[in-house]
Amino acid sequence: MMRQRSPEHPSLHALPASPRGLSLIELMITLMIAAMLALLAAPSFTQLMTRNRSTTQSEELMSVLRWGSSEALRRGIPISFRSLSNDGNFTSGWTLFTDLNADGAAPGTITDDDGTVLREMGPLPGTTTLIRVDAANVALPNTDAQRMFVVFNEKGGHDADVPAFFRLCTAPQTTTGFMIEVSAVGKISQLNATSNCP
Repeated sequence: MMRQRSPEHPSLHALPASPRGLSLIELMITLMIAAMLALLAAPSFTQLMTRNRSTTQSEELMSVLRWGSSEALRRGIPISFRSLSNDGNFTSGWTLFTDLNADGAAPGTITDDDGTVLREMGPLPGTTTLIRVDAANVALPNTDAQRMFVVFNEKGGHDADVPAFFRLCTAPQTTTGFMIEVSAVGKISQLNATSNCP
């Protein structure tokens, strides 16, 4: 038995051919909208990158301070964390060294127990600043010798028996930063994430 072919649907031939691609005007409008969205997102992305950089540097600093505290306990001698600059600004770098007399200063004659550098870092990357501050987040005055160092005693605690504080900021994020506390017992913690930066 033979099947009959159904007649072609007449409306199929009446449809116009579908257009291929975008017209120049449609393409220009799409590109303008994409450019405007990118301009709106750029500041937020910059802030996110700055915040991530600050977070990473804060965690690195806390790691070094924790290591200094545990190393003082392991060796049974004081360990000092000191700024490489004479103005007490840790932005220019820092050094971690054995400090038998716990004065925060490198001795004239270096021995295993006094003046041996355990770790050192040069200038902090980018626009990061690191300084000593008090509990109210105010920079320690130039007359305060302890603005230049923190000493961990042989028990791993902060030798001054009071907390020490650092403020870490990264420009262009000038409104917030990280405050890091070294407690009297040597516990290292991030005090808050909204410290006012100058």
